[in-house]
Amino acid sequence: MSTPLPVGIPTVVVKGTYRGPDGRGLSGTVTFSGPPLLTFPVSDLFIAGPVVARLDENGHFEVTLPATNAPNMNPADWSYTVKENLTGVSGARTYSLLLPSGSGPIDLADVAPSDPSTPTYTPVVGPKGDRGSTVYSGTAAPTGALGADNDLYTQYDVRTLLGVTHTTVTVWLKASGSWVVVGGDIRGAAWYVSNSTPAATNAKPGDLLLRSDTGDVLQRGASTWGSAVANLKGATGATGSPFVLDVVAAYGAVGNGTTDDTTAIQNALNAAGVAGGTVVLPGGKTYRITNYLNVKSNVTIIARGATIRQTSTFGLLRNFVTGDSFATYSGYGGIVIEGGVWDANASDGTTGSVTGLVNAFTFAHAQDITLRDVTVRNVSSAHAVELNAVSDARIINCRFEGFRDNTGDTSRGFSEAIQLDYSISGGGGIGAFDNTPCRNIRIEGCYFGASSRLAGFGRAVGSHTSVSASAKHDNVQVLNCTVVATGQEGIRAYGWMNSTISRNRISGTGSACIVITGPDPGVTGYSNVCSQIAVHGNTVSVAPGSSPIRVVGFATARPTGVSISGNVVFGSTATGIYVSQATAPQITANQITDAGSSSIYAINCSAVHIVGNQCVNSASTALGVDACTGGFVSGNNIEGTVASHGLFISGGSDVTVQGNRVNGAKGSGIRATTSTARCRIINNTVLRAGVTALGIDVTASATGVLVINNDLTGSAWPASTALSLLGAAPLITDWAAGTANPGQNLVS
Repeated sequence: MSTPLPVGIPTVVVKGTYRGPDGRGLSGTVTFSGPPLLTFPVSDLFIAGPVVARLDENGHFEVTLPATNAPNMNPADWSYTVKENLTGVSGARTYSLLLPSGSGPIDLADVAPSDPSTPTYTPVVGPKGDRGSTVYSGTAAPTGALGADNDLYTQYDVRTLLGVTHTTVTVWLKASGSWVVVGGDIRGAAWYVSNSTPAATNAKPGDLLLRSDTGDVLQRGASTWGSAVANLKGATGATGSPFVLDVVAAYGAVGNGTTDDTTAIQNALNAAGVAGGTVVLPGGKTYRITNYLNVKSNVTIIARGATIRQTSTFGLLRNFVTGDSFATYSGYGGIVIEGGVWDANASDGTTGSVTGLVNAFTFAHAQDITLRDVTVRNVSSAHAVELNAVSDARIINCRFEGFRDNTGDTSRGFSEAIQLDYSISGGGGIGAFDNTPCRNIRIEGCYFGASSRLAGFGRAVGSHTSVSASAKHDNVQVLNCTVVATGQEGIRAYGWMNSTISRNRISGTGSACIVITGPDPGVTGYSNVCSQIAVHGNTVSVAPGSSPIRVVGFATARPTGVSISGNVVFGSTATGIYVSQATAPQITANQITDAGSSSIYAINCSAVHIVGNQCVNSASTALGVDACTGGFVSGNNIEGTVASHGLFISGGSDVTVQGNRVNGAKGSGIRATTSTARCRIINNTVLRAGVTALGIDVTASATGVLVINNDLTGSAWPASTALSLLGAAPLITDWAAGTANPGQNLVS
């Protein structure tokens, strides 16, 4: 067992990867040899001998070595000799390597010579040179007492005028004991723009002032602005097209919260929609509308600081009118909405006017839609944003606050704040009903929660419809969002593919925080299963009665290519990460704490890959693999269970349990049971911690199990409890096919 070097000895991490032309990991060693004996008197330590790094199954190694320039080290000024011994590769390389402190981590591929016939190399430290010049700096001229001959001083004169900060740089050299200017005024002329002539105090000679009211250009003389040296104002041009339209100034909107501004705003949108343009709703006002606003292609709406409130029974805005029909993504697009509080004004029985099933925003058959810095509040029964057959949409830094199910039968408790939908009849959009899905959707930096008077949405982002096996929402990215209140799931990927759910913070959900699923083929008659979904780096917490991260497939519709990695899961009342009926799911490097049941549970999966997770204080079995065919469970760290087992392999076949660490599981450290076949339990560490009943437990129904090279030392196991091996023959305990207990396992 290795012990870290004292903190006074700096170290450098060195790593490398060796692979064959077919991508397989090579085997072999890389040896690092220093002086025969290194002495560290301050740390009271000798270090001797080479370090041999052995390549793992991926051809990778990583070691930590003392720095070659460690202080108070004897000898000093040495280098490592690196020797590569690769199995099946001729012409092993040997070369020298310096590892100065603070330089790591270092990959050998970045520093090793590619041609073994070239000379080895060792950087050589030369003798200390003479003192060089010292460079000083300041805002005032240097004093005579500062510095020595040949030193330099940089003087910075910083001034601000009309919001423009400029700096004049003067360079001084000390010679014969005195500072002399050797370079100055390293600054070009500055331009200023103003509708008046400001004081010239903070300007410099040669600076230029453009009078925006007259077009005059003035140049500063020795102390003041001089007379105009030019005039840049041209002749008045013809009246341009109304590309920027102010709904108040140009169209008579009032914005007092009581006057109906629907017509004024719609007239501005119609004008901009002729050839594209920008409609501005000035901030500080509340615009009352009583019908949908309709927007066409290449129109930008800027509503920063404004409130738009529906006071009738309609939604807020859509990119079509009744009777429109478009195919695929050919409808009105190129639409941008920036800023504003858009109040859909759902009724709560006391306040609000909208009681129907109404989307706040609906975009159908469109391409290139952007919502940025928009707040949508108080939606009735449907969605804040309905993306219906939309390609290339961006919803950035938006807030979605407040929802109420006004259906009367509470049938819309699932409604998503942002829904991805198909162009289908009854789906909230328009024809053609050609089953077009959404694609290239980015939802980033958004917030989902309650408003001041209504609870949160049913779901933050998701889908709940499907149309066929081939139509899937493609390339959906939900990134860096915050979900603090939903009635059901937080994010629901339903029939998605090639999508990413990453860096989100989700809490306060009524069900799973993140769920990956699709329609039940037994109901729909077709399989529309999720594929290639990455769930990475999210932080999720309590999901009442459900797993915070949940993958649910069906016997004939199994999610494929699902990767669940680097997530933090805590405080779940159920299993932390639950994966059912998936093909080759990857569950890696997650941290699960205080799960109300298991930390990780995979059931009815094939080729499951569960690696490098940390499971702390699980209420039940920490990590379960149930009825899975094939799988690799490795490098997981299990710290304590309130009840049941550390690692549990039940049913299924051909699961390898290798290199895991289990400490303080209440039941068995590792248990193979319920007719599991050909399970390989190899190189694991099981620590009793005074509570574990059985170390490695293979029940009588298990067949063909290997239990080899496991470490159960240092735990003072009671008799016959470290290895309880009752499985049916052959039950192998050493590589020579022996069956004796403990075989090649270590027990103490």
